[in-house]
Amino acid sequence: MRGGEHKKESFLALNPFGQVPLFQLLKTEIFSSLLWRNLKLKFGTILDVYETRLGQSKYLGGDCFSLADLHHLPTTHYLMETQAKKLFECCPNVSAWVADITAIRPAWELTKVVAMGTH
Repeated sequence: MRGGEHKKESFLALNPFGQVPLFQLLKTEIFSSLLWRNLKLKFGTILDVYETRLGQSKYLGGDCFSLADLHHLPTTHYLMETQAKKLFECCPNVSAWVADITAIRPAWELTKVVAMGTH
């Protein structure tokens, strides 16, 4: 996994979270529709809260980009690279917020550089 095989598109097609292990039994992934439904239930509830909040202000903490938004960038960036991004599509306020906070910002660019270990 040092080579990042679990983050490649072929693996993410089997397990959208890119986690190991992934067990396959007769070509049926254990990452099942039940797990996907549970994710939608739990994550959908959270997104509903965010959708309401972002209907009241441009960002989580008000009308200015803040540490609250920056804190969500790594996870949001990761989720947008998986099948979980489908969950964002039904939330127009959250989708607009994601597009805004993932736009090129010095703070986010620095975060990505530090996370990759390339200073």
